Amino acid sequence: MGLPAEAVSRITSPVLGTERWGGNPKERTSIMNKERFQGNWKQFKGKIRERWGRLTNDDLDVIAGREEQFVGKLQERYGIAKEEAVQQFREFLDACEEMETEHKTR
Repeated sequence: MGLPAEAVSRITSPVLGTERWGGNPKERTSIMNKERFQGNWKQFKGKIRERWGRLTNDDLDVIAGREEQFVGKLQERYGIAKEEAVQQFREFLDACEEMETEHKTR
């Protein structure tokens, strides 16, 4: 017997929270995106530098694929609220997922 999806989201996504990431298919996709974010960190680094040029190589080394550190560095470098940083992170993951899906269908 596994954990309910809501409990899994609490474990896997302390930054994104559970209010919008309950047991729905969007949550499962987002969790998969975050796992891909961590697993493919080296590939994501280039895309991140293109999108957020203020992040340094040292910042990226500190982040090392961890969402909480990523959100914190966005807040620090861009002077934005946590909610805005989380929103940008979500949009980035969604965009990466869309690009990957488009690439697979070609």
